[in-house]
Amino acid sequence: MFTVAFTVTIAGAAEYKLISPDGRLTSEINVGDSLTFTLSNEHQSILSPSTIAMEWMDDTVWGIGMKVKKVQRSSVDEVILSPLYKKSQVRDKYNRLVLTTTVGFSIEFRMYDDGMAYQELTDSIVNIVPWDTKQYGKLEAMLPGTLYAANKDTTAFQSLAYNGEHCLVYNDQGVIYEVDKNLNIGKTYERERIYSPSIQLKDYLCIGNRGDYWFIHEMGMPVAHLQTDFKKGRVIDNKLLLLNNENQFLFIDLDEAIE
Repeated sequence: MFTVAFTVTIAGAAEYKLISPDGRLTSEINVGDSLTFTLSNEHQSILSPSTIAMEWMDDTVWGIGMKVKKVQRSSVDEVILSPLYKKSQVRDKYNRLVLTTTVGFSIEFRMYDDGMAYQELTDSIVNIVPWDTKQYGKLEAMLPGTLYAANKDTTAFQSLAYNGEHCLVYNDQGVIYEVDKNLNIGKTYERERIYSPSIQLKDYLCIGNRGDYWFIHEMGMPVAHLQTDFKKGRVIDNKLLLLNNENQFLFIDLDEAIE
């Protein structure tokens, strides 16, 4: 893929242009007395020059008076597995710009067809831990929030969440691992047995995994297996109201469900 790129130097400041894969969005990144970026489409300005800066505990301010020593550009077009999302795969397509400064700070900008993102990369505080991709597959992402793992006969659900020592990650095959900060694997979970919460009614939750939904107590005890997929849900007083894909309503009365 060919990426159009521009770099302009003006009176000690450098300006970099980043364009979306479809050519409709443009960002101008300016590095000099301050670090700013803009966003516009083919018709209008979306975001006026906005400053990026970070102050560290030693009073160092990152983003002011920076000089760029290295520029990296690339284009990415890949498919990411999403084991708990409504789609099994998500296309990740963007143009990328990484600016490395003379003081060791780096920043990465990504331009998608429908928006942009950036993140600071600080080599001095990053601890890179090796991961055996041959044995465990390519890591795709961390799983945020609290999830629930069903036992073999779905008579109980175990709460899974980051506890300061362990977190959940998944690989390109959809396998989910519980790992520590050094990426040592503690437990392995099948994707089909991991459920994410969608609606909470007092101490009870509606959890789901690609169309398979359960109504459980937050401690993991199942109350009801919902034999229908739904696209929207709402809590009204002591009732859970669900709208399924056939536009039919399903009511769950909490008092009746726990009797």
